[in-house]
Amino acid sequence: MPITCLTDLIFVPDGCTSTPSNKVSLATLPGFDLYQADYVSDAQQSSGYDVMTAAVERAGDKIVSDFRSFMDIKGRFNSVVDKGTIGFFDENKSNDAAKVGKYAGVEILVSDYPYLKFNLNSVSIFFAGAVTDNIYIIDIIQGTIIDTIPFTSVAGQITDVLINKSYPTNGQDLHLMIAVDAGLSAAFDTWINPTACASCTKGRRSRFSDLLFTRAVETSKTGSLTDTNLVGIGYTHGVSLNYSIECDDSTWLCQFSNRLRRAMLYASGVELMDEILFSDRLNNVTTINKEDANEKRSLYVQYYNTEMQTLLANLRLPNDRCYTCTPMVVNRVNIP
Repeated sequence: MPITCLTDLIFVPDGCTSTPSNKVSLATLPGFDLYQADYVSDAQQSSGYDVMTAAVERAGDKIVSDFRSFMDIKGRFNSVVDKGTIGFFDENKSNDAAKVGKYAGVEILVSDYPYLKFNLNSVSIFFAGAVTDNIYIIDIIQGTIIDTIPFTSVAGQITDVLINKSYPTNGQDLHLMIAVDAGLSAAFDTWINPTACASCTKGRRSRFSDLLFTRAVETSKTGSLTDTNLVGIGYTHGVSLNYSIECDDSTWLCQFSNRLRRAMLYASGVELMDEILFSDRLNNVTTINKEDANEKRSLYVQYYNTEMQTLLANLRLPNDRCYTCTPMVVNRVNIP
């Protein structure tokens, strides 16, 4: 999936809109005529505009790939830095009574490092009753529900729901609540930690790992879904989740995306020339002008490499929990 902070650097001309001041237009590519994109459109890309848009998206993917290759040479980028399960079911199936008018579940606070993604892999629900409803992903900072995932529980049985959604920190703390409507059914006691002690951390946000704080919480369905209205409770109301936290190199890359404007332009040019060179359509652009397209491609590759080499040569790489620089080895010869 293309990174928006890169694709937003390029303006794709549509014949109606003028180029925004913060973007560079594909029309500024040396030797590129916009009409050429129309000649390579097909069933998948029905217009020249679609051709150019797709080329810009592939150019963004190209830059991300090149950055990752560069970082692999200079050091090691750690992917998953934390994983686990939050919420452990009590073996005795003790009842946690229904809470009418309340959301209840697990609070998630990812902090201490700005370039991370919280991956919610799955959620398990342990309700006493049969319920068809949603799991609610609440962004506590924004005070709004950002995702709803449907589920149907079986009375007295654990219901596993595959989620596979990622929530980036975007340089901020990430504060979520993974919740159910606690008024729909009683649940079975579910502890945050596998210590069988609901009172040990009740009401207190505790460090679950180096990067994650959590607790069992409830909040009113009708009130503001913000931090001040979260109330710590002893159990998660039958909610257990499996998660992982991974380093997000995309957010780090976006910090200096403004310096990639020209590189994005030339990478888009390379993609557009490839459209001409490998098109199945037969016309003047894709046959007679193929040699010209090949020459332009070589020129755009040269410009792209120059832009990227200039940036990468002066780029200061991080040396932290996500990225470990490879130390330079210096050989010294001691003459006796």
